[in-house]
Amino acid sequence: MSAALERLIEIMARLRDPEKGCPWDREQTFETVVPYTIEEAGEFVFDDVVCAINDKMVRRHPHVFAEEKPGDRHQQRQAWEGHKSLERKKKAGNSDSGALHGVATALPALMRAEKLQKRAASAGFDWPDITGPSQKVGEELAECQAALQSGVKQEIEEEVGDLLFSCVNLARHAGVDAENALRHANRKFSSRFTYMEGRLRAQAKAIRQLPMEELDQLWEEAKSMGAKREQHEA
Repeated sequence: MSAALERLIEIMARLRDPEKGCPWDREQTFETVVPYTIEEAGEFVFDDVVCAINDKMVRRHPHVFAEEKPGDRHQQRQAWEGHKSLERKKKAGNSDSGALHGVATALPALMRAEKLQKRAASAGFDWPDITGPSQKVGEELAECQAALQSGVKQEIEEEVGDLLFSCVNLARHAGVDAENALRHANRKFSSRFTYMEGRLRAQAKAIRQLPMEELDQLWEEAKSMGAKREQHEA
């Protein structure tokens, strides 16, 4: 094991220490760190990645590794964002670089949308509560429906994009990771569709042979079976 990796393990152990660690880090699970893992996937030299993480974790947690007085979770989150902002400005070599500078274009679209929104929010451009994002989704849906009626593909694509972006913002205000939410929806759809295929295969039928009314009934059956399975697993 490299010295850099050993150092990373030591750092993470301190951050997740039940008594003296960072409250935010202690709360993290395998599922919640997925977006941050994807962010780091653009780096290819492993030791360089580990060394950069080591420096970054220590620098952004002065309440754990230095003498800075720790605050509550909200105060620590604000301090974290402040450290990140200073790092971005230093990296850009320009103290006047914009809040959105450095958001990687290679990120998955939903994740990048959320990061853009968080950066804008940290600069003061955000709704005060979830009412605004919720209403915005309704507005964008209405505009999307109008574009569909026009039949102009470019307009439809633009409005669908705006609708998706507003849905990500709604998820952010609700404290939900949009990427994880869509991943979960994908799993549900895959499971229900596979159930439908299996039921029809047992009857020597294919999905395309059935009218939509029967498919709707079968879909509701698949949803019910999925809900029962989730309750059983819980």
